[in-house]
Amino acid sequence: RRLRINFSAQQQSTLEAMFAQNRYPDADTRDRLAQSLGVAESRVIVWFQNKRARSRRQ
Repeated sequence: RRLRINFSAQQQSTLEAMFAQNRYPDADTRDRLAQSLGVAESRVIVWFQNKRARSRRQ
């Protein structure tokens, strides 16, 4: 099992801004975003999945 990572406030705001533009980023966009944030692309994928699920619940 992977260790849970907490995104910094800066990383969180970047992810939120990207989510506001596009809820379903393509692979290239996810890769560039992951590189700019310094995290694995899989973490970005999971963040978007969780964010979409949270937004549907509200």
